[in-house]
Amino acid sequence: MIAEVRPGEEPVANEYAQRLDQGGAQLGGRAGPSAIQAAGREQVVSDVGGRDLVEGVARGIDLFDCVIPSRHGRTGWLFTSFGRVLIKQAQYVRDERPIDPTCGCPVCPRYSRAYLHHLFNVKEMLGSRLNTIHNLWYFADLMRRLRVAIEQGTFGAFRAEFYRARRQTEPDQQLSSIEEADDRLERDSNDRAERRGY
Repeated sequence: MIAEVRPGEEPVANEYAQRLDQGGAQLGGRAGPSAIQAAGREQVVSDVGGRDLVEGVARGIDLFDCVIPSRHGRTGWLFTSFGRVLIKQAQYVRDERPIDPTCGCPVCPRYSRAYLHHLFNVKEMLGSRLNTIHNLWYFADLMRRLRVAIEQGTFGAFRAEFYRARRQTEPDQQLSSIEEADDRLERDSNDRAERRGY
């Protein structure tokens, strides 16, 4: 059994989690990784993706649960090693490159950005399916690489490289340091929680 922690309910959920013989605590509704205090228990985060996964791992989160790969795939967002791609944008009309040249998913070597752009714009269901397959692969591979980095003792370097690779393509997420990433993650979590009414 896992106690879910939602914004504003942290003390109650953490007290409940401490009383459980087994199980742990789950962050839900964008409570933010700093809300977990169930030391020595499984810690789960829901509703996160991208840099939140890296930051969750940095804070000791064990499991993640999210609809981002499929929801974002249906709306044309694709996750890559260099940042996000919004495939419905006009810049991809004639772009014959794969979504991510470094990706090993079954979509990238077979379908171009231009083809996926076309499928999205004509509302062909195959587009959403291919986008989702790619995103699921991306997140599974990201978690695999995070596990390897932890096992090899190189998580700090992995985390720094993760942000460095995104600085060039996601100017809205340029971060000068890991500390700035921590602060921004906390602010983003609070902003989203307020918008959802938590």
